[in-house]
Amino acid sequence: MISFKRKTTKHNKTSNPVLNFLKRNILAIVVLLVFIVGTIATIVIVNREGDTTPDDQGTIAILTPASESRIAMYNPKSFDPLASSDEDVVYLNQLIYGYLFRLDEGLNITPDLVEEYIPNRETASVEIKLYDGLRFSDGSRLSASDVVFTIDTIRYTGKKSPYFNYVSKIADVEITGTNSLVIKFFDPYNAALDNLVFPIVSEDDYNVSDLRVGSGPYKYGDYNPERSLELVPNEYYHGVNPTVSVIINIVKNKDILAGLVTMDDVTAYISSDPASDNIAQDKSLRCRYIPSGELEYLGFNCNNPMLSDNRIRQAIAYAIDVEEILRDDYSGSVLSSDSLYYPQFLGVNDENSISYDPKKASEILSSMDYKDINEDKFVETPEGEAITLKLLVDNSQITRKDAAATIVKNLAAVGIKVEVIALDKNELLNVLKAGTFDMFIAGINLDKQFKMSELFNDANYGNFNDQTVISLVSQLDQCLSAEEQKAVFIALKPQLNSQ
Repeated sequence: MISFKRKTTKHNKTSNPVLNFLKRNILAIVVLLVFIVGTIATIVIVNREGDTTPDDQGTIAILTPASESRIAMYNPKSFDPLASSDEDVVYLNQLIYGYLFRLDEGLNITPDLVEEYIPNRETASVEIKLYDGLRFSDGSRLSASDVVFTIDTIRYTGKKSPYFNYVSKIADVEITGTNSLVIKFFDPYNAALDNLVFPIVSEDDYNVSDLRVGSGPYKYGDYNPERSLELVPNEYYHGVNPTVSVIINIVKNKDILAGLVTMDDVTAYISSDPASDNIAQDKSLRCRYIPSGELEYLGFNCNNPMLSDNRIRQAIAYAIDVEEILRDDYSGSVLSSDSLYYPQFLGVNDENSISYDPKKASEILSSMDYKDINEDKFVETPEGEAITLKLLVDNSQITRKDAAATIVKNLAAVGIKVEVIALDKNELLNVLKAGTFDMFIAGINLDKQFKMSELFNDANYGNFNDQTVISLVSQLDQCLSAEEQKAVFIALKPQLNSQ
């Protein structure tokens, strides 16, 4: 069991993660924004060939410094930061508005407008002190009252707001001072501070203007609905001010973006087209894949007498050539992770705990007396019974069917016979709910919170019941500091990977 002590977490005034990347180039902004939103399956960043050099850590491509950066967007129906679900507006919000917390590269919380916070997991509440002297881009003060107004407005807007799912978990907000407040959640196990990642608006300005004032690194400048929108540095920003302006070209058809990059009208753009890398190559552009919030995974039915033993599950994991699946079945457009969670989730380094090792898989099977008794190239149980594992897959998902075929081949190489059962989506779900399967390939689309607990609760079709793992997973949804969350995940990861 892990114990935590109640503590105050204080942070120095520094530039927020969006601005840290922006100071280098707009490409990094786009990378970070997709990291935060995490809803696109296959994402390619495209920019001019030769305009980038790898950074010191080799994780972000950096454009040549310039006085301005250019991106493109559709002209949105509304710029309302709390009600518009337009993808481009959600991106803009990251630059125009301040947030109580943002998410860093590992999807852990990092304070933005918050100077100090005291999370309390027992009461599902957090005491917050905002920085003194915060201002909106028109020079007006930002206070705890604006935070309460923002939460109330999102709640009133309801499900039309992209942030309603987060705010709906808040039970009460109490103002304890001009710059301090206490936020209490309904459920102690649904009270993570990554729910507090919505833009804070001005109570006085919100219902007055269309291009509203914010407290982020940028403010709205000139706007021509038919041509462009300018973002200029916000002189009242509480962090380190940006040094470049951002010009947003309004486009009606994003299919022309590759051409705009070649003409220098656009610095970089995001594409979810699987053929984006080919388009980039044809136009001598540079592209790189970045992670999304979609997860593909192989699930086991832990009620199966054979699969209930984690040694068999480990043998199967060692026998599967994940790199072959990524390369041949998913066309190289997916990334592997060392756990069910996001790569380097919460800043915890990757560990290759289980990699492709068919020899080790065979050794595990042999140690459990699973042997090829009748010499048909497939192992039998210690009682001499033939086994055939049924692998379910959605018939409409071509890549998953291809992956299933590779898994059949990989497992056959260590003597495990597998039969693929392809079903339509509804029938597949019924079989999963009934528990009449052995293994299945599935996917889950997660938002920026990467709330994996639903896999162990509502979507726990494999009847996984290791209480240590489930308890640690649920703790990640409690009201914890960034440091406490990381400590929980450090404890969870080896437990999870040993299953």
